[in-house]
Amino acid sequence: MSKKEELTNPKVGHKRFVGLEQVRDEFMADPVFRVEYDQIRFREHAAGMVRSARRDAGLTQVELASRINTTQSAIARLESGKGGLPSLDLLGRVSRALGLKLTIQLERNQAA
Repeated sequence: MSKKEELTNPKVGHKRFVGLEQVRDEFMADPVFRVEYDQIRFREHAAGMVRSARRDAGLTQVELASRINTTQSAIARLESGKGGLPSLDLLGRVSRALGLKLTIQLERNQAA
């Protein structure tokens, strides 16, 4: 059997290959995993939006931190997406300091 056949054949030896979509669907069916996944996506999305908005406003992390009475390291954690979930209070203070309006949108779950 050629290497190409091995990669495309669903059974090689006695092992069954599973597609990435199937693995993703199985993980996403687990409610605990789904909550963690959604929180990570939210943190990373919020981080990118704050970082982009701050840069568009021409501010440094230190300048933004000063405007909302926090530290540069708190802004760095927020922009990295690696800390905890940002509070609505923090996101509201950041948005006001950048001259933006914070909006929250609820959408119907496509899987439901």
